[in-house]
Amino acid sequence: MLFCRSCRRFKSSSLNSAVDALVDATSTSKWKYKLDDQVEKDLLDEKIKPRHHPGKVPSAAINVPNSFIKATKIILEDQDSAPKKEIIERSENFVRYLQSKKPPMEQDELKAHISELKNRVVNKLEKTNKELLNNPNVIKSQMTNLMKKTVYNWFSVKYDIVQSLCYLVGRSAAEYAVLVRIFSEIKARDPNWKPTTLFDFGSGVGTVTWAANTMWPKSFTEYFNVDSSAEMNELAEILLKGGRGQKENPLRGVYYRQFFPSKPVPYDLVVSAYTLMELPSLQNRLEAIRKLWNKTTKYLIIVEYGSYAGYKVINEVRDYILSLGNGHVFSPCPQDSTCPKFIAENGVPCNFGVRYYGMPFKDNRQTIQVEKYSYIVLKKGARSGNDSDWPRLINPTLIRHKHIVCNLCTSEGKIEQSVFTASKYGKLAYRCAKASDWGDRLPMNIKNPTDNENVDNTTMNPDEKLNE
Repeated sequence: MLFCRSCRRFKSSSLNSAVDALVDATSTSKWKYKLDDQVEKDLLDEKIKPRHHPGKVPSAAINVPNSFIKATKIILEDQDSAPKKEIIERSENFVRYLQSKKPPMEQDELKAHISELKNRVVNKLEKTNKELLNNPNVIKSQMTNLMKKTVYNWFSVKYDIVQSLCYLVGRSAAEYAVLVRIFSEIKARDPNWKPTTLFDFGSGVGTVTWAANTMWPKSFTEYFNVDSSAEMNELAEILLKGGRGQKENPLRGVYYRQFFPSKPVPYDLVVSAYTLMELPSLQNRLEAIRKLWNKTTKYLIIVEYGSYAGYKVINEVRDYILSLGNGHVFSPCPQDSTCPKFIAENGVPCNFGVRYYGMPFKDNRQTIQVEKYSYIVLKKGARSGNDSDWPRLINPTLIRHKHIVCNLCTSEGKIEQSVFTASKYGKLAYRCAKASDWGDRLPMNIKNPTDNENVDNTTMNPDEKLNE
């Protein structure tokens, strides 16, 4: 998938052949979406423009603060753990490993898998060489070989100083961009909320603290960071100070701990970014989530890689918190029912993309890159009747001649593809759709079927046509 600079959209040439068939299948249907009344009024009064409608999230490439880059350069030059060039090279391999990481197999799943492998080996020997069935070493050897091929070799990463530096170089810019993107939507939709306390579980090099301070400067009185690695905590503190040997910390109330605090102190904003897959089991993950939710007074944010493994972990969190009954999904889902992507069971994750500038260490240039991520923002309390339930664009929009193809997750708990044209929806709605892209909310509400008889809700499977 590529980013087209001319039209500011993520594009894929493999999608083109599907569009014409999709248009033919939907062009005669009655429209089922209606532009939000307040948005329509503001557009007519020229208070806002379609390209700045309230469902949009800023799409410009995000760069880490200059002070962060400067401090990182100082740290790399001053450290003597490994040559700078070696750290940069190792960071590339380390990032690839992290992006492909999966959670460990649960014990019951592992036992069932081992039993299945044993049956497979026995059946094969019965057909090829029955005499070897009496040799347990042969069966054990063949099972071991199958285990190596079929069971993911999970292990928790130990972050010493070199590994921490590799993480800083390879992951900090992408994580900062993702967090700024998520925080931006919260701030846009809840502009009067000013968080004063932050709790970061698995804080690493402190990107959550940097992103939160960027979005709500001078708002926080406490940043509580928990990471099991003492080296990570030390590195995060040095970064904030601007390099080793600097004594002044520009932020007040920043704390670092290696263990989860025992005192039940509440925090306005609680975040866990790229951490849960480092825990050894589902039970450990849910226990951590329960503790984090109990610390949350308003928003809990969980972020993982945009792989299917990361998406499954996010869905675990979503289902668990909603089962407790004292919260709802703020973002990205417009509803609290079962995730329609997960029901499909087709191995396609619900993820989003953010553009960012990479760290300038490879060749002293900052190139624009794309980070795919899966996330959930959970909000304490019941969903307000005033909350908008606008559909979310879960794939890049396809802009074609006089029509826009949108893949939407709706408040009905469904995934639908809709073709927006000016003749069918009106110019304002069409322009809003054209201005929207992957991850944005479309500022439209689902029409009541009684308002428009014979609404055709026929849709195609989005994962068959629009996903690579």
